[in-house]
Amino acid sequence: MILDGERLLDLADLVLENLEDWREELAIAEPSRGGSWITLTTGSRGGTSRPVESFVMRRDDLEATLRAVERRLKRMNPHLRKVYRAVWRNPLGDKRLVIAERIGCHEKTLARDIRRIRSMVAGTLANLGPGRLRGLLGA
Repeated sequence: MILDGERLLDLADLVLENLEDWREELAIAEPSRGGSWITLTTGSRGGTSRPVESFVMRRDDLEATLRAVERRLKRMNPHLRKVYRAVWRNPLGDKRLVIAERIGCHEKTLARDIRRIRSMVAGTLANLGPGRLRGLLGA
């Protein structure tokens, strides 16, 4: 699987749109009690044919992806974090013009900041590599 720049930006959009929901789904799929964790070892081939192993590996890949993206979002400067919260964690579904006014910047500045956030997240996904993105891609 080859991930070009446009595909990575699409994946970045997908992650940014669904980050909070996926985090909740993972919490439901894996309770916090230590005894409930499913652990497995993989053979030398690294592949798996069992459904439970496949689920656990995909869940682990998705967890690692979300953790990396969340770390990247936390390292952004305060203005970009504010833009992220206003655009992607927007329960009201406000239009970009309303968001720009609320943040106190021009609509073109908001569009530029959104592109910067998308490319930062795409870079984080590229650093993870296609092996870790299996959980995200469902492959």
